[in-house]
Amino acid sequence: MWNGRRITIRYGRTDPDAVPITRRLDPLGLVLKTDRWYLVAALRRSVRTFRLSKVRSVTVHDQEAWRPEGFSLPGYWRRSRADFEASVAHLPVRLRAPASSAEALRAALPGTEIDAALQAAQPKTAQPADHRAPAEHLVVSLLTESLEIVSVQLLGVPGVEVLEPLTLREALADRGRDLLAHNTPIGSPL
Repeated sequence: MWNGRRITIRYGRTDPDAVPITRRLDPLGLVLKTDRWYLVAALRRSVRTFRLSKVRSVTVHDQEAWRPEGFSLPGYWRRSRADFEASVAHLPVRLRAPASSAEALRAALPGTEIDAALQAAQPKTAQPADHRAPAEHLVVSLLTESLEIVSVQLLGVPGVEVLEPLTLREALADRGRDLLAHNTPIGSPL
């Protein structure tokens, strides 16, 4: 990539029985997302993304690599990430959480959806039933991944309450009961 040369990769699942495919590519950049590296490259002048852990071998050619005019790796990655998130986010969720949990929500539900939802949410003041000082909270609506994934993601958000859908609220309550049952100090009553 640094030398601006075309490459051929053998690419496929890491399963030893899987048959890899061969692709001749024009490399454009490398991206690290969370703990995974991705190769952004042009395949027949169409920009694509390849997970590096699936690349089995690379051959560098003497041919000069093609680069789209005005190509911006950060711009491509932002658009690609937003398109991917939109393709997997299909479960509408409405949450209430203390305003102080905004960063925990952002960490638990990474991506462009939560940023937009938090910007749209206006802090509201709620009077707790026990007459403590009123606390500001946010009501956030967004699309998330599957019920199984979002129920795990929300476990680390202090004070989060699922308003919709009820199936997510029930899944989170089940997880909470399970955690409580398995992590109550020995000798303590439930």
